[in-house]
Amino acid sequence: MIYHCEDHTCNYWDEGEKLPERCPQCGRKLLRANEADMTGDDWTALGNTLWYAEASDKKRMVDCFRKAAYLGSAWGVCNLGICMEQGNGVEADPVQAFWLYQQAVEMGSLNAVCCLGVCYQYGIGTAPDAEKAAELYCKAAEYGSPRGQMLLARAFHDGIGVEADAAEAVHWVRAAAYQRYGEGMHRLGVCYAYGDGVEQNWEHAVHWFREAAESGVSVAMTDLGYCYEKGCGVEQSWEQAFSWYRRGAECGDPVSMCNLGLCYEKGCGVEADPVQAFWLYQQAVEMGSLNAVCCLGVCYEHGIGTAPDAKQAAELYRKAAEYGSPRGQMLLAHAFHDGIGVEADAAEAVHWVRAAAYQRYGEGMYRLGVCYEYGDGVEQNWEHAVHWFREAAESGVSAAMTDLGYCYEKGCGVEQSWEQAFSWYRRGAECGNLRSMHNLGYCYEKGCGVEQSWEQAFSWYRRGAECGYPVSMSNLGLCYKRGYGVEQNWQEAIKWYEQGAQCGDLQSMHNLACCYERGEGVDQNEDRALYWYRRSAEGGNGDAMCNLGRCYERGYGVEQNWQEAVKWYEQGAQCGHLQSMNNLACCYEDGEGVEQNEERALYWYRRSAEGGNGGAMYNLGRCYKMGHGVEQNWQEAVKWYEQGAQCGNLQSMNNLAYCYDYGEGVEQNEERALYWYRRGAEAGSDYCMYCLGWNYSNGEGVEQNMTEAIRWYTAAAEGGNADAMHNLGWHYDHGEGVEQDMKKAICWYERAAEQNHPAAMNSLGECYAMGRGVPRDLETAMEWYRRAAELGEAMADYNMGWHLEQAGKLSEAYAHYRKAADGNDDSAWWALGRFYENGVVVAQDGKEARRCYETGEKLGSVKCKMRLARCKLLGIGGRREKKAGLDLCRQALELAKESSEKEDYGYEAEMNLLRRTIAENES
Repeated sequence: MIYHCEDHTCNYWDEGEKLPERCPQCGRKLLRANEADMTGDDWTALGNTLWYAEASDKKRMVDCFRKAAYLGSAWGVCNLGICMEQGNGVEADPVQAFWLYQQAVEMGSLNAVCCLGVCYQYGIGTAPDAEKAAELYCKAAEYGSPRGQMLLARAFHDGIGVEADAAEAVHWVRAAAYQRYGEGMHRLGVCYAYGDGVEQNWEHAVHWFREAAESGVSVAMTDLGYCYEKGCGVEQSWEQAFSWYRRGAECGDPVSMCNLGLCYEKGCGVEADPVQAFWLYQQAVEMGSLNAVCCLGVCYEHGIGTAPDAKQAAELYRKAAEYGSPRGQMLLAHAFHDGIGVEADAAEAVHWVRAAAYQRYGEGMYRLGVCYEYGDGVEQNWEHAVHWFREAAESGVSAAMTDLGYCYEKGCGVEQSWEQAFSWYRRGAECGNLRSMHNLGYCYEKGCGVEQSWEQAFSWYRRGAECGYPVSMSNLGLCYKRGYGVEQNWQEAIKWYEQGAQCGDLQSMHNLACCYERGEGVDQNEDRALYWYRRSAEGGNGDAMCNLGRCYERGYGVEQNWQEAVKWYEQGAQCGHLQSMNNLACCYEDGEGVEQNEERALYWYRRSAEGGNGGAMYNLGRCYKMGHGVEQNWQEAVKWYEQGAQCGNLQSMNNLAYCYDYGEGVEQNEERALYWYRRGAEAGSDYCMYCLGWNYSNGEGVEQNMTEAIRWYTAAAEGGNADAMHNLGWHYDHGEGVEQDMKKAICWYERAAEQNHPAAMNSLGECYAMGRGVPRDLETAMEWYRRAAELGEAMADYNMGWHLEQAGKLSEAYAHYRKAADGNDDSAWWALGRFYENGVVVAQDGKEARRCYETGEKLGSVKCKMRLARCKLLGIGGRREKKAGLDLCRQALELAKESSEKEDYGYEAEMNLLRRTIAENES
């Protein structure tokens, strides 16, 4: 029984044993048809119903079209041609199809015009003729056929029979879309989504996807779901994405079916249901989705919605890969790389990566670059790595942009260029790549490839940190700690260090430990500091290994243990940490926690120095200077001091200045010495400040300037330099370059003495002995002299000898004079000479007395010079030379009047003795 809808505009026709009550299309009443009264178009409509019915008789469908053709229906003739072309219900016959399309065209069928154009385009039943195809498409399009308009749009898009013209292609797509033609509306959405022939506009894309989806185009439902998933042109909504994927799946779209499975797998827009996801993937696979084959493989690999089965996963990956799915090829490569369901085979893995890359698949191109970078399954080749990183980056893979930037940064496989590195990091960052954001921040921080800007560095570190990149959290914490690009804020610094540490960032752990150790931004806490140092060190952070070693070395937060210190320094050194190498070398040099070994010390000093550690350069220079572990070599010492100084190491500056000052290992050069003293002083070296003060005080290498001398002595003294404290005390004591101030003099002497500075102790002794700035107290004076003498201060021994001599303790006095003389104190030789000249405690010996005076004179003693002149005049210890002796005595007396020794013990008495001697011998 054949029946049809009573509404002729509905044009629904079907057949069956019983007459249904209502039309399934419009709900109106169905009427029984009389075959004798049916037109050709009626038979075509019935044939179309049978075409789309799943369990229909296809031969019956063809018969309907034949009857329609016989009755002169152009529609029926065209559809019969389609059956002949496709072999649907009849044996395929492309030549017959072509002929039928020609007949239908002559009968006025626009659809046949389109079909005939397709035959000419692809050579179906006739020779290919692209221009003829384009003419037919144009004819159908201009007559208003939306299908013809879409075919003509494709011709203009791809240059089929006409010159390619993207704008013209969009014009015809728009014409079809404005006719509410589903494919046209969807295609116009695609044009807006990709900026194909029009300016990219996601809002317009969403509009046309929605129009097409509402008209029943399943692929538009999929694309609309994607827009909601990614938030493209519409507010992101997993619920809406899920809804449209479900509608697309219900309409039979395999991509929607697969995406719906992903929603159930990940719990996006719906409660997670891995079993349902697995089932949906199976349905999508049956519908021909290669992506679903991949998803199903992932389910088997990881046991999602089914029992884990690595072999089944690998089989599915292979199926997708061999069918040309680039994702399947990458999954199969992953399986071969890691031995998942197949035997591990790096070369086979690269084969499939290459297959995906050659399809211009972004992940495949990027991964092939990584393989060449690390020599993974192929011979390492940085040039090839750069090529594939560039290809992947140009296709929009942000990770490839980052790696390409790194290649330019390091000059790997390409000429080094910070400008290019910066450019690629910026592109990666703008694409949302967290590593690129971090590296871009670094470029702004260091001014690499771009003008330095802490504000920009802070901005990018913040973006990376807020997106969850742990390394950026560490750097953001540092910005807050130091006030770089933002107002200093210790609480914010700690917050980001803690977040980075909790995310597993080793540098954040280390920085957090430093804060706990120093009480910066948090209460000082040795236990927490040690905890985070250990966590970071055990994770492989060299800074933390070094600091953990230091904690064990100094007993900070843990019992002192040199062996543990050496262990961590060793681990840090093996990781390439330069300060750990230097500290390990110190342990070997001093035999702390390990057997003393100068060769091993030298090895690690050299390793660290060659890596750029300024402290190690200094220590290596010191080894060459002292001959520790190597033959003494002043030139090598100077070389390493020079390198250390250029790296900003203060001790190296100190020693280099010394070398230039005294001509050790290099030609003496006061100007260069002064340069390095000044460089060191300005960099904060209290020793260099002291030396610079001394130079200004004595006019060495620079014009004497007591104001500058006092300024640098003060800076050095306040920096803790004991020599400077003593000299500053002396200047206040004697009013040289500064107004005399005994309180300040005593203060600085005492501060230097607290650091066991022997000269300062001696000066304090002199102050107490003479009652300068303090009440006179000989007992306290002798105590300070004793302490200074025990530390090797020869002048203190002399001073003790003088006071013992005055107290009549001549033997003790002689012993101290002898010790002071052995320490090259010039006044001590004068005292010893007197003892020998007068036979005090020792046998009288003029020659020995004279020898003592000569030694003291060579050391600069004016008192010895006066005594020696007297000896020559009187013939003590040698031949008498009256005339020459008198001349020498007069010269010595004149010199004595100007000498700075006037305040020395016994000075006035010596001058008076010399005057009497001159007077007695002139008469």
